[in-house]
Amino acid sequence: MDGNMNLNNQGFNNQDFNNQNLNNTTVEVKKKSKGGLIIFIVLLLIIGGVAGWYFVKHREGDKQDNKNEVKEEMNKKEDLPEEKKETESKNKDSDPVYKELSDKVDLLSNMNYPGLGVFFAKDRKLADFSEIDLVSVVLYGVKRQDLEEEIYYDYVQHKKVDELTENAWDEIDSYVLSKDLSDLHKELFGKDFPHKDTIQYCPVMVFDKEINGYYLAYPCGGTGYDEELHYVYDYELDGNKAYAYVAFGVIPECEGCLESEFYDDAGEPIDEPDFDLYTDFERKNKYSGKVTTGFEINESNYKDFSKYKVTFEKGDSSYRFVSIERLK
Repeated sequence: MDGNMNLNNQGFNNQDFNNQNLNNTTVEVKKKSKGGLIIFIVLLLIIGGVAGWYFVKHREGDKQDNKNEVKEEMNKKEDLPEEKKETESKNKDSDPVYKELSDKVDLLSNMNYPGLGVFFAKDRKLADFSEIDLVSVVLYGVKRQDLEEEIYYDYVQHKKVDELTENAWDEIDSYVLSKDLSDLHKELFGKDFPHKDTIQYCPVMVFDKEINGYYLAYPCGGTGYDEELHYVYDYELDGNKAYAYVAFGVIPECEGCLESEFYDDAGEPIDEPDFDLYTDFERKNKYSGKVTTGFEINESNYKDFSKYKVTFEKGDSSYRFVSIERLK
């Protein structure tokens, strides 16, 4: 019986020993699992930190590179020669809106040709201009049709009741179509051309129904007209309105002189004549730079001249003139 008890006790002790070993093994596994998890988390943090540092550093490097590229580009533009800068600044010439506004300012500036510069005389709205002011602009802008053979003024005159003028030349070599006058007048001013049998202007315009147009009864003559210069240096759009910003200057009694050749008293050509160019319509302020043949107001010098704001309004398909005002 004691033997059985010893065996039972021994079995019990073995079982306890096995249970103890199992518990110890479980504790060791748990310890190892926790340790592995901690190591894994630490590794993740290290990897995340390294990745984050690399990303931030790389991003800062990209920003710095971009700043350097922008700075280099600005320095390159500053180092460009003047003619290159001017070419780049005139990229707006390819903008159709800028081109339309610039072309229309060109036409309006020829008001009362050859008395150039009248358009810039003072602040005015469309209603402040006379009928002949507007006709002069349109007549300058339309295409003149050449006659196959010159006709005599008497031939035209005999077809009219009223005598037109005693100053008309005998020969007439061109005419303009009524449709061209009407279309351009409508486009520029938004109203119909004032058709009449005769329009007393320079030249006298004589209507003829057979050509549905006006014979130009005599050309303008005379000397001593002013040379007007202008440049549309900027524009902006605001709803259906468009604003052209214009620089203006004038050389008194010098029409065409910037495209002409000049000679001294001995008959020798003058390579670089110097003209008196005024920066304002009133001719009070002279341009300080040298003005020679081929001079123009452009992107490099427009700030030295008087400034105007010309307002246009969107019509059916184009911009119409509204007003002009001098900027202070």
